[in-house]
Amino acid sequence: MKKLLSTTIAVGIFASMSISPAMADVAAGALPNLGNATNADVTTSGSNMNIQIQGGQGGLGTLNWNSFNVGKDATVNYEFTAHNQTALNKVDAAGGMSQIYGNITTSGCAGCGYDATGKVILINPNGVLFGDGANVNLNSLTVSTMDGTFDQTKNELQLNKGANQSDFGIVVQEGANIYGDKNVTFASNNVTMYNGSKISTNAGANVGDTSFGKIKIVTADGVNFAYYNNGAVKEVSNITGSADKMVVSLNGALESGNIDIRNYSNNEASEINLNGATLKATKAVEGNDGNIWLTASNKIVTEGTKFETVNQTGAEDRNGGNVRFLAGKKVSIGTADIDAVGNVEITSQGNDIAVDNSTIDTAKDVTLTAGRIASIQNNSNVKGRNVKITGKDRAQVVDSKVDASDIEITADNVWFRNADLKAANEINAKGANGYVNAENSVMQANKITLDAATNVIGKIDLKGSQTNINAGNDVDVELANVGVRENGLIAKAGNNMTVTTDGTLSVSSLISGNDMTINADKVIAGYPLTDNSLETPGDSADRSYIEVGGTFTSNTANDSYVVTKSADLTDDGQYMQRHHIEYGNGEEKILLVNKRPYVAPPTDDTDVNTDQAEMLNKIPRQPATFNNNTNINNGRTTFVDVFAAASQIEIVEDEEE
Repeated sequence: MKKLLSTTIAVGIFASMSISPAMADVAAGALPNLGNATNADVTTSGSNMNIQIQGGQGGLGTLNWNSFNVGKDATVNYEFTAHNQTALNKVDAAGGMSQIYGNITTSGCAGCGYDATGKVILINPNGVLFGDGANVNLNSLTVSTMDGTFDQTKNELQLNKGANQSDFGIVVQEGANIYGDKNVTFASNNVTMYNGSKISTNAGANVGDTSFGKIKIVTADGVNFAYYNNGAVKEVSNITGSADKMVVSLNGALESGNIDIRNYSNNEASEINLNGATLKATKAVEGNDGNIWLTASNKIVTEGTKFETVNQTGAEDRNGGNVRFLAGKKVSIGTADIDAVGNVEITSQGNDIAVDNSTIDTAKDVTLTAGRIASIQNNSNVKGRNVKITGKDRAQVVDSKVDASDIEITADNVWFRNADLKAANEINAKGANGYVNAENSVMQANKITLDAATNVIGKIDLKGSQTNINAGNDVDVELANVGVRENGLIAKAGNNMTVTTDGTLSVSSLISGNDMTINADKVIAGYPLTDNSLETPGDSADRSYIEVGGTFTSNTANDSYVVTKSADLTDDGQYMQRHHIEYGNGEEKILLVNKRPYVAPPTDDTDVNTDQAEMLNKIPRQPATFNNNTNINNGRTTFVDVFAAASQIEIVEDEEE
């Protein structure tokens, strides 16, 4: 008996699929056994068979086979006599699996070139095996285990699950080589491809349309394929989902213009599983091509797989070259290498995305969208023009690197641990309904924004020009590299705020609804905040400031700055009192604003703006508190140099009106 599986792993895979096909010996010169044919002439000479298709342009030759096997020394050739012809091959349910170990080729009539538009369709409900040594070289090949009819008017193959369909499906064994110039298309309930096998098409643009070589693999209970007149698949439609277990398991090489793999089974055991496979798609000069698309109603799992999209010469400026994963449930990408000239899109509509110990490198955008948790983890490296990570419950970068022009991370909760984020422009992390938690992470960008509905916490090495932190509840962060004046920290906490740094803290704006604690060696003035953006200080620019709703505690070791200008106390109508601090070197100033003063509502509206009075009525009345527990309250206005020891502060009383 001809060996059916050449790798030890195959036995386990077949056992898990509960497949026990009836195998028959295939002689070296074995050829298909014909039942009857319409619009097709079949001639045999030794181990060679020639099938000549009739019917003129667009002709359909139908061949009903008792069995369809090709031995290792045998050749089956399809000869097309006119443009856009179809050879429809159907194998009887009693004929057993098709086992192909030899050659299947194509030709045209006396060099007329019609082989370049003809298509071969093979349908066998018992399953189709391309064995070790199989060599298929056709213009267009479609293989299915479903029941099928061909509509000549629509140039369309219509497939539906049949009563006799076996679980074996389509298997491409190690050593098999399948080539279809325009396309190779599989439609079945299970498709398995082993290491050392190859499926490929012509990656160049075709004559007569904007299509190009395609590989399409579909597992479902039904599907229609419409074709161009040159034999290429034009459209995939009427896909019928299934409740049966269906698996696409690929461990070989696929090379084409487009690679499109779909599994339409909602069964929890169903999946697209790529283990050690290589997929390469080439973007041609014409069309939106060079894409790799994986679509599954259930799961997509990859391990040790290489995904690559490349440009054909002259196609650099065209669309395409994308890699897309779309799963109804989980997407797991492990030890994978994704190298694309287009976009990389990974979507799990109802569950998690895990990019694990993998590399994603593209000149365009990387987008991860998860129905639950979106994770880049375990020494993964993601690089793109823009990187956008969106999760429902959580989005996270753990022990991994992300490098892009802009990085945007959004979920109910956002978590970084040992993460290295580098953006040429901005990093934005938003915990929409929860926290932003950064543990021992590095963030480098022109602008860094951490925004959480509850808490922003963690330890972050900042290497940006501007950092914004916004928390609905608490801010508790340990920061490094925030000592440059223009890198002033902008932070707002609805409740308490604690900011800690080993060195100098540069401040543009700090606001806490309740208590604030600053732990630093020294505090200096960052560029001031004007309309949510930093502005170079000038006569018309607002000053940097701090606003505290409760108790302020300043633990600063360096006291090189002193109060020198009491005349700088001014009323701007918003914060009422400004406190300017000028450093000992006389160069930089910072405006520190403590708790806003209380102003009683007016008894009439003759001289006080009502809106302003309403705003001021909401301001807390408690006095500010120094870190030495000394309360200072001079009545209507309260101000304090929050970064100097109490003994250094010069208090200037306002004159009573």
